Amino acid sequence: KAAWDSIRKGIELTPPEDLTRLLAVLFSASPRSDGSFVLKQQMTDYCNKAVVKYLALRGCKKITGAETPMIKYSIEQWQDPSLQQPGELQQHAASLLLTLLYPARMYRADIQFAVTFLARFITKWTVLCDMMLHRLFCYLHATASYHLESIVGSGEQELASLRIEGYPDADHGDCPISNRSTSGGAVVIT
Repeated sequence: KAAWDSIRKGIELTPPEDLTRLLAVLFSASPRSDGSFVLKQQMTDYCNKAVVKYLALRGCKKITGAETPMIKYSIEQWQDPSLQQPGELQQHAASLLLTLLYPARMYRADIQFAVTFLARFITKWTVLCDMMLHRLFCYLHATASYHLESIVGSGEQELASLRIEGYPDADHGDCPISNRSTSGGAVVIT
């Protein structure tokens, strides 16, 4: 309180409010009977707008449902000359992928690998990349309402039991062309 009072002497500030929105991320908190609460993050509107942005481009196919953001393509498909021609979405790929990178970094770990994998092909975008991007947007459309929930507790005993777990780049060279790893990972507080 003393720090805020000191800041208010030089800067006019509104009274503090509960965090409900920050850069397109919606937050909500619900109390639980044990004194903890559930913190929920979501970007449903942002994800839906990203799908609309994709569909507005020429060359986009109709969106259908997809259960996963990406499917593995065989080495034969990566070497098929018809699939290695320049893709129709080449000039829009960077913009589309950067649009998806924001939710991928904020809370959508489920799309992070697909987004960063496709980003490696920005300068060599192909028909196969178009197919993979389409699959990613089909998945995003089907899962736009996905959200992240965290149970946040209180008390010294709970704070003492917190652990930070890291899962860095566990891709193990999955790129079918170069065997490079796609960086990614997760940091979890348990």
